[in-house]
Formats: sequence, structure tokens, C-alpha cells
Amino acid sequence: LAIRVEWADPTKSHQVSTDMATDAVAIQFPLKGGDQTSPFMGTKEVPVAIMQWKALWQHDIEKGYQKVTDIYPNTYNETYQFGIHAARDVGNPVANNQRKTAAEEYVAGGFGSLTIQAHQDAFASGEWKDGKWTVVFSRPLKSKDENDPQLKVKEKTSFSFAVWEGGQKNVGGRKNYAMWTPLLLE
Repeated sequence: LAIRVEWADPTKSHQVSTDMATDAVAIQFPLKGGDQTSPFMGTKEVPVAIMQWKALWQHDIEKGYQKVTDIYPNTYNETYQFGIHAARDVGNPVANNQRKTAAEEYVAGGFGSLTIQAHQDAFASGEWKDGKWTVVFSRPLKSKDENDPQLKVKEKTSFSFAVWEGGQKNVGGRKNYAMWTPLLLE
């Protein structure tokens, strides 16, 4: 399955700090029951699978992992022995400086339950050009992962989108979203 998402965004936001947020987009699928769950990260009874792309991750892949001095060039940066390695070693996904794709997959069963999936099947790549983002996601229709939607030809399901505009300080629950949209694979 491949899905192309485009949206107008006058600013390319690919850095994160206390006063900057990254552009991002996510696609959500119910794990069962079509659109019979909340479009806001599902419910405990009917969880959802989410694929997310971030401009920050795209930049990391294309230009290299960003450091504090990349955002604030005049900052004194003392080397901390543990730093990024400690964060990466405990599984902090933000500290992943070995990305192969700008996508991550999650599972959620309601607010506060977003969990990164142990097995990652999705791929995404994005480009900002002429005031517009174009992001393409791809993933297998089927997998052996119980946290992945099992998409079948001629079987109805639904999906929804969320878009974060970093230039507008969209972060976390502050985002633009679309409710469940019917999907039938031909």
C-alpha cells in the first residue's frame, strides 16, 4: 500500500527546540471494526495503528543528525559522556540517529497510550517544495504483526489523517485532523 499526502505549508519546519516544532503527518488505521472506534487514537477495546512521518526525521536522513549547535550555533556545547548514547540505549525514538526511513509505526488504544511498535514495516519520504509538503508512505498490505492493520482487497476499512504545522507551533494534540474516511482497496 502506498499513500501520497500533500498539503500547503508556507514554512519548512524541520527543527525542534523549546520554541520550534517540526512539520509532521500521520495516517491511522483501525485494527478491527472499520470506523467503529474513536478517530482520536482509538480505544482500549478497538486500538489503532499509526504511521507517522516528521520533517525532522527526513532532515536527519538527508543532512545528518541535528545537534544543539545546529539550531543554536553560538551555544557552548560540552561533550557529555552519556548524551545521545544513553537516550538511544534506553530506546528513546527521538535519539535514533541511524534512521533508514522518516516513518515510525505506533499502536494506540486511546489518549496517553501511544506506543512505538517493536517491528517497523512502514517507509515514508517527504519533500517540501514551492510552499507544499508531499509525503509518500508505504507498507505491506499484510504482516504477521498483530499491531499492523491487515488490509485486504475488496474489504472495507477506514483511515484518518493528522497534520502538524511546525511554523504554527502544532505539537502533540495541537494538530489538524480528518475524521475516518472509508477505504476500499480494489
